[in-house]
Formats: sequence, structure tokens, C-alpha cells
Amino acid sequence: MLDLRHIGKRLLTLRKQTNLSQAKLGDMLYVSHQAISRWERGETLPSIDTLIKLSQLYEKRLDWLLCLNEPLKDDNIDALLSHHDTQVVIDKVIKGELKIALHALFPYLTQAERYQLIMRLLNERVNLDLNALKTVLNVSERRMIIHHHIDHGFPSSLKALESSLTQIEKKILYEE
Repeated sequence: MLDLRHIGKRLLTLRKQTNLSQAKLGDMLYVSHQAISRWERGETLPSIDTLIKLSQLYEKRLDWLLCLNEPLKDDNIDALLSHHDTQVVIDKVIKGELKIALHALFPYLTQAERYQLIMRLLNERVNLDLNALKTVLNVSERRMIIHHHIDHGFPSSLKALESSLTQIEKKILYEE
């Protein structure tokens, strides 16, 4: 998975080190200064042809420009998420490449990211520490996990999550 935010920061640093404006670099590469800005903000990537030109211009290898095979440092979560794409950080946490507890990530995620993460954890059958997660999950997220596990077998580990539901939530859950 390419880390667009990290690549963008690298491209920005290289452009500034060579004292080029976005407009001047854009002229050299036959792209707009807006395209340069989108790359540097980590919104998009240059085309492969343009990446090759950048590699030649900055005298850097393509794999280095794309931040390939670079481990993320175990900085604090704020630093990680400000320098790297959220999905890249999540992927490395799930794979065990970053020593950060999953439940510590949840407060930093948008609702959509939280949903995607939970679905990925459930679909990939990642072993969850439900005692730790129950403090950061909202009611609908807890229900989603319980429903998924009910549909696919109800392991005893879910008792920790179920115990955090209120009586009203349990009633609603089992009536659905």
C-alpha cells in the first residue's frame, strides 16, 4: 500500500531543497502547479512517466521517491497519523509491524474509518482484545461486532463486549 501522505511530504521537501516553486516545477514537468500541490498534500500521485522524470531531476531512485519498504517509526499516534496515511498505519498495526494497540487508534479515526476497520477486523478474523476495545466502541459498533459473531458463532471472548451493553441495548440486540 502506497503512503500518499509520506510520498507527498518527500516530494515537497525535495522541491524546496532544489529551490523550485510549484509553478516552475510544473513547467518543467508539463503539469499544473495545482497538480504539484495535490501530490505534495498526499491527495494524488504523479503518473509513472512523471515519477521517472522526478527521479531523474532529483537524482533519487524511484523506490526511494515512493517510500517503498520503509518501516514506520513507532512514534506516538499523533505523529504517525500526521505523517502517514491512516490506512497505512492501520494496516501496519493489524500486521503487527507497529507496536500500537488497536483500541488506541479508534479515537483518531473518523466514523467511516472506524467502520472500515471493524469490518476488516471481522472479515480477516483478527483476534480482538474486546476488553480493551469495549471502552472505545460506541453502541452501534458493539452491536455490529456482536451481530457478526452471532451470525458466525458466538465465541466466549464476546462475553466481554456483551457485558458492556446496557440492558436496553441487549434487549434491542436480541430482538433484532
